[in-house]
This record gives sequence, C-alpha cells and structure tokens, in this order.
Amino acid sequence: MTTVEEAAQGDIVIFRLAGELDMKDAPSIKQQLMARATGERPRAVVNLAELRYVDSAGLGALIGASKAYAARGGSLLLAAPRPEVRHILEITRLVRHFAVHASEADAVAALG
Repeated sequence: MTTVEEAAQGDIVIFRLAGELDMKDAPSIKQQLMARATGERPRAVVNLAELRYVDSAGLGALIGASKAYAARGGSLLLAAPRPEVRHILEITRLVRHFAVHASEADAVAALG
C-alpha cells in the first residue's frame, strides 16, 4: 500500500510517497500526481525517501505524471530515493528520464 502526503512550498507541490508503489496503487497515485499538473509550468517534487518498493506499474505512473507536467511546460522531479528504489531507477534507465536529487531540499532548489 502506498500513502501520499501532499504539501506545498510556494508554488511547488511536494508529494511524499511511503510504502510500496505497485500495480494496485499505481492508477490512483498517477491520478493524484496528475491532478496537480495544472496551470502554466506546474512544478512538483516526488519525495521517495519512505518508498520501499516500486514495480513497473508504479514506474509507469511516475512516467505518466512526468509527461503531464512536461506537456504544460513544467517539471516533476524525484528526490531522496532509498538505495533499492534508486537501483530500480538505474537498471530501468529511468535516471535518464527523471532528474533525481539526493534530497527534497535539493529538488526544490533545482526548481527554484
């Protein structure tokens, strides 16, 4: 089960995911992330520090949300993945698709 805490820092939306992002939760998480991809140049950070696992459906949700932000001229950045989640991003080569930052603060600063 995935839980999402949503916060804001200025006009940047921060999503803090916890648990396991798998095929059961991926559609609702994608919908929640995409619901904030509104307006011109939407900006968001997805904090993965408490996410223990992500499967292909979960990765698809993140990719779909990222594309929705990009389509509006915005950005969706990833932050603070645990080593096991970072490994999944690396072996799937999604580190080429996403800007992955060491911390939430670094990601917010990058959106500056």
